[in-house]
Amino acid sequence: MESAASSFMDAFEPLRDRMGTPWEARSAETLYATLPSIDFSRTVITSCSERLAVLAVFGVHWNDLGDPARVVNVRQRLHRQAAMA
Repeated sequence: MESAASSFMDAFEPLRDRMGTPWEARSAETLYATLPSIDFSRTVITSCSERLAVLAVFGVHWNDLGDPARVVNVRQRLHRQAAMA
């Protein structure tokens, strides 16, 4: 992502600084409201396909994180799982 869409990735910097803080959710909402829509396959995969690989991974579940509420939900769920471990 960084080499194929560096400006897109740079937009996440303010959110990275607020991860785990009371401002995380609001920062995610603001970020996602301003991000341009990109075609991941065209922008990332086709631009660097020679550097990509596919691995079989088990025990991992897909979640479309295209919405700030989903990101927060997943982070909360992971935090609860870590606390129970």
